[in-house]
Amino acid sequence: MFAITGIEPCCAEGDTILIDPPRIARIGYESSLWHELGGVKRISVDGGYLVPGLHDSHTHLAFSLAVSADLRYVRDVGELIAVMKRHVEKVRRLGYPYVVGRGWDHEIFPSRAMPTIDDMDRVSTDHPVIAVRVCGHLAVVNTVMLERIREWGLERKYPQYIIKEDGRPTGVIVEELLWEVIGRLPPPPMNILINHTIRYLREYASYGVTHLNIVSVEERHVPVLEEALTKVPLVIGLYPHARAYAVVKSKARKAVVCGIKMYADGSLGAETAYLREPFLSGRNGEMLISRSDIVDALDLMGDEGQLAIHAIGDAAIHYVIELVNSLGLRPQRVRIEHASLTPPDVLEEIASYRPHVVVQPHFMISDWWADKKLGKDRARHLYALKSLHSATKVYGSSDYPVEPKNPLLGVYSAVLRPGIGSLSPTEALSVDDAFTIYSRDPCMGETMLKEGARADIAILSGNPRKMSPHDIPSIRSLATLVGGLPVYVDKGFVSGFDTP
Repeated sequence: MFAITGIEPCCAEGDTILIDPPRIARIGYESSLWHELGGVKRISVDGGYLVPGLHDSHTHLAFSLAVSADLRYVRDVGELIAVMKRHVEKVRRLGYPYVVGRGWDHEIFPSRAMPTIDDMDRVSTDHPVIAVRVCGHLAVVNTVMLERIREWGLERKYPQYIIKEDGRPTGVIVEELLWEVIGRLPPPPMNILINHTIRYLREYASYGVTHLNIVSVEERHVPVLEEALTKVPLVIGLYPHARAYAVVKSKARKAVVCGIKMYADGSLGAETAYLREPFLSGRNGEMLISRSDIVDALDLMGDEGQLAIHAIGDAAIHYVIELVNSLGLRPQRVRIEHASLTPPDVLEEIASYRPHVVVQPHFMISDWWADKKLGKDRARHLYALKSLHSATKVYGSSDYPVEPKNPLLGVYSAVLRPGIGSLSPTEALSVDDAFTIYSRDPCMGETMLKEGARADIAILSGNPRKMSPHDIPSIRSLATLVGGLPVYVDKGFVSGFDTP
């Protein structure tokens, strides 16, 4: 048992919390708890702001990043090629046979043109090269990788997902073909993957995050995650793909398998989201899910487990709700991931059915170009957080590696709604509501500051309710505890905790 003093709890009166791991024993004022604090170790965090542990309800392990070039900061095709060329030397040293990059966004290039197969051939004509767009729904490959795709028989299986102009492949591949290609890449060495995953968990803990829902999980992720969780024991819920569900469920010990991840459409950035009316370019996505897909997933899970269905476009959201309604599926078993474009009638459908809705407020910053793809009239219906929050239970997330892990950046975005010019300002969340959606997830429920609750808590460096929303991103975690035990401590500001 120990006490943390000098703190300001967000949801209770007092300046002290008494913890008897794994639970909160008391919250109150040090002066009134003196008779319970005798002989108890006290840790002073003067001015720290105590909150329930934060959640990220939709994140990816992104194993490919362990051996990928980081392309998030490239500003034109020439810079992308240069970064990827330098990465060729790194993979040669590692003995890894593919050249992979992730994170480019052609919308910020001066030409706004996507890279091509010719550009990727400038990276290498010896190694297979693939550069994945930031959204994860589109990539560009070189000639060697395209030949590999043909050898695997994937061109025959997914001809519609190899984009061509005048009958010639552009190098762009999308959706299910891309995911199968990524799935066929050999895993990096185990020690690299374990270290990558430990860093991933530690970074989350450094932001005050105690709970993660990791989606798109495959069998190969499980042993690595299990090992990493011995070092950073966060609370983890898993949503594997249907093909991996049974194996992941049988092998996961330190994480809970909560359901199955599915895709109904693509992304706005790749122009593969399924819309009622096409993008201004004339392109559009398509439905990637059918009634039989959902029935098969339900058969795998039995009477328990949630379907986490990616649906970004208004048509995709409508059809997902129509499908699950026709099956008589309880709304508690359905998560709609993203729910980006929600005009009033789609909001009404969500309010009537009331599924879980998992949003990514930081998309408002990254999707600053949405007006140019959808037109201003449609774009104002993007990321209608306040209406969604009124219609059903909403949860905050990052969709990492698409967006940064830090949930405080999500809170900032939900409150200020920066980025897309035509977004409706009336859809902003209050600071309290923004923290609420980051204090729960559909799998593990809600973290709470109350006596008897699990001590999944974070001590932040400032009170967001007493500062300008513009300053919220400057807040850091001073300490993060899971079950009353520290998983992260900022030693520069907090002493007395054992090093996690």
